[in-house]
Amino acid sequence: MTSVNQKLNFSQQWQNLNRKVTSVQTQLTALNKELELKQAEHQQIQKQLDSYPQGDFYSRFYRDYHQLQLELFQRRANASKY
Repeated sequence: MTSVNQKLNFSQQWQNLNRKVTSVQTQLTALNKELELKQAEHQQIQKQLDSYPQGDFYSRFYRDYHQLQLELFQRRANASKY
C-alpha cells in the first residue's frame, strides 16, 4: 500500500513539475519573440541614426521631431495644471 501511495505522490509531483516546465518554456518562447522584435527595432533605429550626418544630428532632431516635442510640452503643461 505504501508503495502505491509513494508512486501516486511521485506521479503527482512529476505532473506538477511538468506543468511548471511547460509554463517556463512558454514564457521563454514569448520573451524570445519579444527580444527579437526589440532587436529588430533597435537595428531600424540604429540605421536611421547612422544615416544622419553626425554634425547635423541635433538640428535634424528638432526638425524631424518638432511635432513630438510640441505634444510632449503640451502634455507636461496640461499635467502641471492638475
